[in-house]
Amino acid sequence: DASRIRRNPGIFARLRSFTLNILRKNKITNVSEALYDNALCLDNVMKYNGVL
Repeated sequence: DASRIRRNPGIFARLRSFTLNILRKNKITNVSEALYDNALCLDNVMKYNGVL
């Protein structure tokens, strides 16, 4: 199996940590909803403080 998540879990762990830290910084209370909304539209992600 050539799954990148199983072969290099550290990269995805850092990405997940970065994402959760950005959401915490922006005082997001419903993380699952924010993850879903942001997966659908990259423009939403760019509006958060701390992304750029």
